[in-house]
Amino acid sequence: MKIFSSFLLLVTISCTTKSEDIKFNFDEFIISKLNDSTALFIQYSMRKDFSKCSEISQAIVKIDVGNLSIDDNGDKYLAYLGNYITPFLNSSNEVLKLGIYLKYKYNLKNSLFDQILRESIRIENGNILALYLLAQLRFYAGYEEDSFYIISIIKDIEPANSEITRLYEEFRNKLGEQPVKPESFEEYLKKNYYYLKE
Repeated sequence: MKIFSSFLLLVTISCTTKSEDIKFNFDEFIISKLNDSTALFIQYSMRKDFSKCSEISQAIVKIDVGNLSIDDNGDKYLAYLGNYITPFLNSSNEVLKLGIYLKYKYNLKNSLFDQILRESIRIENGNILALYLLAQLRFYAGYEEDSFYIISIIKDIEPANSEITRLYEEFRNKLGEQPVKPESFEEYLKKNYYYLKE
């Protein structure tokens, strides 16, 4: 089954640089959202506390992803998305939780994780958890301008969030007063991004 074929363009963008001078801190970002089950699920996944994840969503934790691929270093990773993703595609938060779980449990490829985050945002443009994770993923892959743009979107939604304010100011000091904005956010979400280190 070809996942997301209805909304993805055959556009690939590559980047060879990696920046680590600006630090993302998800725990700081969700301080005001500690009663949000999706935020907690993401936090537990990042900590690889999958037993806690099961308390929030057994449906996700019970998914059978099949066989994993093995890279040249002998590390296992999830290279494909199967039909198991379909039941979660009607909810922005559900597909987001699925994506973060697959990333930290099965080492989902960054390009596929990027794809899932974009689908979550496509379903709900104001999903700041998905936006934050996408900004973080893009930044650590070297897509600084993209990350700055996404952070600016979150800032418009949650101007009082101290983590977003800090990141926005750091990006502005480094890259300029305003991020480069695409003509269409909808078209922007359709672009595939290439990650050199999966």
